[in-house]
Amino acid sequence: MISFCIRRLAGLVPIGLGVVTLAALLAHVVPGDPADSILGAYATLEEKTALNKQLGLDQPVHIQILNYYKQVSRADLGQSLINQREVSELIAERFPATIELAIVSIIVAILIGVPLGILSAIFAGSLIDLGAMFIALIGVAMPNFWLGSMLILFFSIQLDWLPVSERAGWESYVLPSLTMGTALASVLSRMARNSMLDTLKEDYVRTARAKGVRESAVILKHVLKNAALPLVTIIGLQFSVILTGAVITEVIFDWPGIGSLVLEAVKTRDYPIIQGCLLIFSAIYLCVNLLTDIIYAWIDPRIKYKPS
Repeated sequence: MISFCIRRLAGLVPIGLGVVTLAALLAHVVPGDPADSILGAYATLEEKTALNKQLGLDQPVHIQILNYYKQVSRADLGQSLINQREVSELIAERFPATIELAIVSIIVAILIGVPLGILSAIFAGSLIDLGAMFIALIGVAMPNFWLGSMLILFFSIQLDWLPVSERAGWESYVLPSLTMGTALASVLSRMARNSMLDTLKEDYVRTARAKGVRESAVILKHVLKNAALPLVTIIGLQFSVILTGAVITEVIFDWPGIGSLVLEAVKTRDYPIIQGCLLIFSAIYLCVNLLTDIIYAWIDPRIKYKPS
């Protein structure tokens, strides 16, 4: 297991270097001049030239990339061009809100999707199966911005049960976590159903039933554990997707997370913040993939690392 983890970590190094390179090139790929956002539309050419020189944007591209590598190696994400604060401080302020919302959304998705998929597999072909898959289809078809708006209209405005926006108490997590977790719950339910149906056909399941093992024990101990590998993959990948895709949900619910920070930075062309958030999102994605592989190997010891 230790050698497996070391090899997987070594495989992440070139990917990480590529992400840092892309982040360094971001200021040259995205259209627009940050000097316009900082100085305003009425700034003179001399003022813009002086600011670009101060920010180091007048240097050759390869020099800027090399400087960015040195900066990141010191765990320095730079300074915001707009409010002159450290990017790491801004991300540290917003990061807990996004992580908390993502974790709650994953839990909501698991609590809804996995039981729904198990019931659908157990009663395959019945009305329960058809109803569960119909619910899953609706969950996938509903976009986040529409579902979030409908939840606000119904539960916040009409019933006045839950707060409309902001992060204040456990009640404020309900609507945004449902908005983000519904689509994942639909994917999990379909994946759990298909994986459970495949596992139920295995010989060891028939053997366990022939030995008189209770059906609940067969489902929980024999079928569910062996059907969990695809679910681990989906949960691991979707956790990163939820983090990076939280922009719309955070804007709808006025959630003070990284998603809203990225949107504000894009509007003002605050490249250091965009670059810093890109690095953080990429690091989370790589770490979650590594953790998924480790859980894979823990669940099924037969899995070995095979370099491409």
